[in-house]
Amino acid sequence: MKVMNKQSLWYLFLILSIFLFSFQINPDSHLKEKLEYNERLYETNPEKAYQESKLLLEQAIQEKDVQTELALYERHCLYFSLKLEIKNLIVAAKKLKKVAVDYKDIRYEAVAHVYLSQAYMDNKLYENAIAQYENALKILSKADSNDPSINIIRAHAHTYISNLYVELGDYEKAIEKSKLALKEDLKTEDGYKKNRVLCNGYSNLAGIYIEVNLDSAEYYLQKSIELASSDDLKGFNTYLLHNHIFGDIFYKRNNLEKALVNYRIAEKIGYSDPMNNQMLYKAFIRVYEKTGDTQNIKIYKQKLKDIQLAIYGEKYESMHQILEDKETTGKYSSFLIISFISTIILSLSFVYLSYRNKKKNNLLIQTEEKLKEYIIQHEESTSTEEKILDKQIYDELSDIAVNNNQMFMAAFNNVFPNFTNRLLKINSDLAQTEIEFSAYLKLNFSSKEIAQIKSIQPRSVQNKKHRLRKRLNIPQNIDIYHWFNQD
Repeated sequence: MKVMNKQSLWYLFLILSIFLFSFQINPDSHLKEKLEYNERLYETNPEKAYQESKLLLEQAIQEKDVQTELALYERHCLYFSLKLEIKNLIVAAKKLKKVAVDYKDIRYEAVAHVYLSQAYMDNKLYENAIAQYENALKILSKADSNDPSINIIRAHAHTYISNLYVELGDYEKAIEKSKLALKEDLKTEDGYKKNRVLCNGYSNLAGIYIEVNLDSAEYYLQKSIELASSDDLKGFNTYLLHNHIFGDIFYKRNNLEKALVNYRIAEKIGYSDPMNNQMLYKAFIRVYEKTGDTQNIKIYKQKLKDIQLAIYGEKYESMHQILEDKETTGKYSSFLIISFISTIILSLSFVYLSYRNKKKNNLLIQTEEKLKEYIIQHEESTSTEEKILDKQIYDELSDIAVNNNQMFMAAFNNVFPNFTNRLLKINSDLAQTEIEFSAYLKLNFSSKEIAQIKSIQPRSVQNKKHRLRKRLNIPQNIDIYHWFNQD
């Protein structure tokens, strides 16, 4: 079993290195100090930093401070990248690209393409991700090769595409791109900045070498640790990632005790992004499966499930926009699109936590309709509901309902997208509580089970069934459960 998840372990370093652009692209205004403070805040409190950056952006636009405006648009991309909000990242990157083109700033135009490359890669649209990477390099080729900011952007582009090749299992190419990034990092003249980007680069390379050569992985990790321990880099949170990588190395060497020690240190510090948390929980599960610790396996599987809900939900929501994106339409083979859609369908059971309001639910339904139309054109099969509703998803829906989770209806609608609409066609005045009650009947919950879930008397459930028969014109001679489950 591979230690590294296809989503690379060094994701955190990629995110934190993005804002190095603004070290080199400094605005010439009194907003500079506020911008630098906001940049540092992203390391400790991304939510607060993002809210402050929106206010700073308004001020920069008012004062016509072009460089600050561009830096803040890039900062928004950073935030959505860190939060793995792919749909918003695509929007923010395209906004950055438009503004950069308007201001004729090729540096930020290239940065926008790097972010788009990340967004498409996160949705496994590898062909387009590579195209965005190549666009970024093409733009940078027009710039002054002695400009330090160009070197940083080019290094970052190489690092991201290295991550893509790791996902594809092409470690030789991943190492090649990672070393190209280090070559660009070495051009940095400032000692602090140089140490910082090299610290990132060596950790990145160590993560790749875990799958190729453990001695090389340890070698590059030690080089990163040496740089991180310098006084100049105090406060820069590399300790977490170093422990995670060390944990993977110990796991590979079958030293499970030391692997757990390092994983626990990493967990105690805590990642701020879902992707790395997902990988850390998987690492714990692998170790506990080898040690036979069933209790901790259960704990970390639940943690993993919770984090995957958010990750898959965000990827699913972003699909709607990608399908309508003129830059991607027509550029993919049927195989790639079908593969992507298949991945999304398999992930539908994890979607519901990302859809917390009516607007998002409506977007989900629209997206699913597009997917459904495409599948009908390319596959001779039964309905989407029949594909999705296997025992595992049924059990998950039941668990959500039994726990009286507020996201039950969002999850239910993912599996039965037409259920609510069918009921409303019969009676448009149905209350949301009546639709939810109908969903319980669709899942064959008994009166006693519904009573326990909603903390009411079984007799009250019977009364609700009676009223619902009238509201939906269900004949008395037809079993109500059969009515809800008929084709």
